[in-house]
Amino acid sequence: MKTILFPTDFSKAAEKSFIYALKFANKIGASITTLHVYELPDIRAVKLPHSLMEIYESIDLETFENYKTNVPQLRKIAEENDLTSVPIYHTMEEGETIPTIHKIA
Repeated sequence: MKTILFPTDFSKAAEKSFIYALKFANKIGASITTLHVYELPDIRAVKLPHSLMEIYESIDLETFENYKTNVPQLRKIAEENDLTSVPIYHTMEEGETIPTIHKIA
């Protein structure tokens, strides 16, 4: 095993689990790829066809900003636990959570 896939919602519980993933990766010489999955709401029933794309773009931007804000926190956790030697990569995917995690795995 060379890479640990770490799905995260950036919750406090996920942050605590991330420490264990870091320690395990360090012990076996693996890297970690964090994965944040988000779903766009199904708003096709709403009668706003001209603004549908604007709504999706707004949600995408908000989700990306949230992701961009939380990634540094994961790096800080690695620093606080003296585990900066573990290579960490980050990805964000749109889709249903479980199928997307399976696809990336």
